Amino acid sequence: MPAAPAPGRRRHVSADPEAARAFLEQAYGSRTTLTVLDPAGRPYRLTHTEAHGLAGGELVLPGRLRLVSGPPALLVVATVRSGRLTLRVGREEYPLTAGQTFLDGRYGRPRTARTEDLELRTVAIPWDTVRTAARRAHPGDDRPVRFTGLLPCDAAHATLWRRTAEFAHRTLLAQDLPVSPRVAAEAARLLAATALCVFPNTALAPPPQGPRRPAAGTRPPTPSAGPSPSSRATPPRRSASPTSPPPYPSPPAPSSTPSPAMPAPPRSSTCAGSGWPGSTRSSGRRCPATGQGSPASPHAGASPTRAASRPPTAAPTAAPRPSPCAGWTDGPVPRRTSVRR
Repeated sequence: MPAAPAPGRRRHVSADPEAARAFLEQAYGSRTTLTVLDPAGRPYRLTHTEAHGLAGGELVLPGRLRLVSGPPALLVVATVRSGRLTLRVGREEYPLTAGQTFLDGRYGRPRTARTEDLELRTVAIPWDTVRTAARRAHPGDDRPVRFTGLLPCDAAHATLWRRTAEFAHRTLLAQDLPVSPRVAAEAARLLAATALCVFPNTALAPPPQGPRRPAAGTRPPTPSAGPSPSSRATPPRRSASPTSPPPYPSPPAPSSTPSPAMPAPPRSSTCAGSGWPGSTRSSGRRCPATGQGSPASPHAGASPTRAASRPPTAAPTAAPRPSPCAGWTDGPVPRRTSVRR
């Protein structure tokens, strides 16, 4: 079994901006123009590693530079380790600082970058690998993959990319050990799938669903003249929940307050069987026949509420008995005088 070849690694350390430009153009496959705006007096340190379809590197660009590059030949994902960078693609501008992850341009569109003491770590994936990962996500969808944004969807997705890219750098790109082509290819597919999950693109949305065609040998449904019995509106059924009103009204609760049809009994009454006008308090007068004082009301001693709640009784139909008090008139009570013999 042949031994796996070691990853191809190239390094460049020089203070010549033209040599640095040629290195970047050869490593990332796009034409680049480099302009020094403010030299720093330090050399450029560039490292690029290729391992069977997977590539990455580290760039140290001191001073202030302006780089103009054509459409990217690879999907390049970079993370700012220190310094500042302003990336412009068309009318979009992205100011980036340390710790941020971004896509180095879009497919088929040039970009411009202004750097200041910049240090980057990059991962480069072939576009064919990205398209293969997108087709696996949506089989049968042949639409081209387009990234609609250069920044991650959120901080959690950015952390996911940094951890995955760090694993690839440490295990495959940062060591001079032999790398299996199968392992490198699987790592490239893993990074391509991770990029599709981290950055917004057209492969995240499901493919459009067109009108369904009837299968062969079947007839399309014809519109009916009227609504089918199953589609007719049915009246809603009355709910049997405890909160629904009863179907029949319940009789009102009895009340102690007398109604207009039932007048309250008068507070004064008559003496039973004699027609004597009584009251709740005695007047001190006596009946001449019986010698009794003013009879109290038959309702005396009862509570007013209980007396008011009693319904009136019907008058007796029999003729009243003669009262011994008949013929008595209101006036002074005659005194009984005794005659001594």
